[in-house]
Amino acid sequence: MKKLFKRFSILFALALLLGAFGLGAAPAFQAAQLQPALAEMAASSPGETVRVMVAARGERAELAAQVESLGGEVVKDLHIINALAAEMPAGAAVELARDASVAWLSLDGPVVSTGKPGGKGGGSTTTTTVHVRDEFSTPAYNHNDGTINWLSPWREFDDDGLPSSGQIRVDGSQRLLLDNTDGGLPESVTRSLDLSGASNAVLTFNYDASGGSLSDDYSLGMDTFTVEASSDGVNFSTIAQIPVFGSVSGSQSYTLDNHITLTDKTAIRFRLLLGFSAPGQFVAVDNVQVQFNLTVPGLPPNFYLDTLGVRDVWAKGYTGAGIGVAVIDSGVSQDRDFNSLTRISFNTNSSTVNDVFGHGTHVAGIIAGDGVDSGGQYKGVAPDVDLISLKISDENGMAYESDTVDALQWVLDNKDAYNIRVVNLSIQSAVEVSYHNSPLAAATEILWFNGLVVVAATGNWDGGPVYPLNAPPGNDPFVITVGATDEKGTARANDDSWLTSSVFGATQDGFTKPEIWAPGKDIYSVLSNHSNWASQYPDRVVTVGGSPQYFRISGTSMATPMVSGAVALLLQAEPNLTPDQVKYRVTSATNWVSGMPYLSVEKMLTTSTTESANTGIRASQLLWTGDDPVTWNSVNWNSVNWNSVNWNSVNWNSVNWNSVNWNSLDWTE
Repeated sequence: MKKLFKRFSILFALALLLGAFGLGAAPAFQAAQLQPALAEMAASSPGETVRVMVAARGERAELAAQVESLGGEVVKDLHIINALAAEMPAGAAVELARDASVAWLSLDGPVVSTGKPGGKGGGSTTTTTVHVRDEFSTPAYNHNDGTINWLSPWREFDDDGLPSSGQIRVDGSQRLLLDNTDGGLPESVTRSLDLSGASNAVLTFNYDASGGSLSDDYSLGMDTFTVEASSDGVNFSTIAQIPVFGSVSGSQSYTLDNHITLTDKTAIRFRLLLGFSAPGQFVAVDNVQVQFNLTVPGLPPNFYLDTLGVRDVWAKGYTGAGIGVAVIDSGVSQDRDFNSLTRISFNTNSSTVNDVFGHGTHVAGIIAGDGVDSGGQYKGVAPDVDLISLKISDENGMAYESDTVDALQWVLDNKDAYNIRVVNLSIQSAVEVSYHNSPLAAATEILWFNGLVVVAATGNWDGGPVYPLNAPPGNDPFVITVGATDEKGTARANDDSWLTSSVFGATQDGFTKPEIWAPGKDIYSVLSNHSNWASQYPDRVVTVGGSPQYFRISGTSMATPMVSGAVALLLQAEPNLTPDQVKYRVTSATNWVSGMPYLSVEKMLTTSTTESANTGIRASQLLWTGDDPVTWNSVNWNSVNWNSVNWNSVNWNSVNWNSVNWNSLDWTE
């Protein structure tokens, strides 16, 4: 793959110099053409395996048979654009391109993320209140119901096993129950937690107990249980002894640091000190919690919730509940900050749905994180949406446009089952190309015309050869394209400015982008626990409870999910809005800051206009159903079903099937 990528990169650059990708107006209908890069590769190494995208003029089944007859293997069926992704010898790909059944054929080449880490590290601290908790909601001994996790499950101390091995169990009333009816050693149960760096640690719990009655002989003492704590998990100090006479219940609260030193090996223990050996005698504890203050290293908190007026919308009851948001990215790792998460992978080179690269989890946290691991400090815009993670990259962040279109196709096929209303694309193609010539742009339009709001990043530019303003999908005139601002470390919008790396202007097709701006500088969000970002860039990490939990990045990748989250809030409030009406509302109900239309979530929700954007815009020429375009003016796009497009007459010439570029992620800010 490295050899292929190196060769592809060289030939790809050559193709750009030769003007092989047909920028500008959409081409006239003609026979399929062969990319110069592929031709060069076939001439030098005809037997080398390449990955290509190929579209059929007729039935894809016939095309698949043709691919296989030439020694190729179909790896994806992209019915949304009547195409296949295949791996095959380069020489065979050239032969396939000459076949009359082929509408277009192109390399589907891999790229890696652009940009390198930079910027200043952090040095300030914040203090937040967090807690570990166990509500015993099911018969298990490892619940983590608090803002951070316990270090271990509950263990039966005297028997050195799980509680179920002795006289300790979670009963039908969902309590942790202890008794000593076996007549053996008095039972106890312990659980450990990390309290390093903590202060004011308070243990609370509820209890029910049943002990001896008046007729019992108390010469040996009343039934009693103890609450204990340890700094090392071995040597315990008694915090309290609680005698039990008859049936009793109550709540208790104890400050642990009055009794022990708080360490990373802290443990609490409930122990039956005397009695509880008769039938029906027991101690049951519930809602066991340790709450404490934690000093968190890192940079100042996020400000975008206040800058954009999000909290005012939450106060009206809109948090995104019931709305599905698809995040097409490098995946999303499971995290306690995500309340509802469905995960699917579309990258054939990845064996996991987890986010090993790190980008998608950060994006998802800005949309839907509930901040549970930070005491609510790092909440996303719409914390109650249903997240659908559609992973398109492998473990190194490499992705293909074919994977992206595959994910868009899944959204179209499953939008009703998951009530998907919003699609977030914090990604871009690696080349500049008219939206009329881009299958990626065409696929996003198909979703738009079928009722889904597509939100895309405008991209960042560091002076490289590709100006991302002209790269799909952000250059498509139908989608909502987002630029990034610098909040200047305040919650006020009036001092914000353009993030210098965020591009803006007119695309090669003459459309002004971006249409909306949102914060994108030094944004904290969820850190994927499967990525290596914490070890690579420790100055960007926020550690909670001894574990890296959040991460700081800048770029239009971070601004885009803020708009996606805002759209989810709007659609919860007004579910009958069309994508064009949503776009009009997002881009018109704004604050103007430094000459930029700045996202205002509060204005979006309090403005009643139902006007539509995109009036008079031509859809991608790849979606035309003949030699002449449809009359696009005043078309009700939300009633159009592009599943019935006549693909046989669609023009796919000079289409650029290149790979996804993560240049909407800016490491330099």
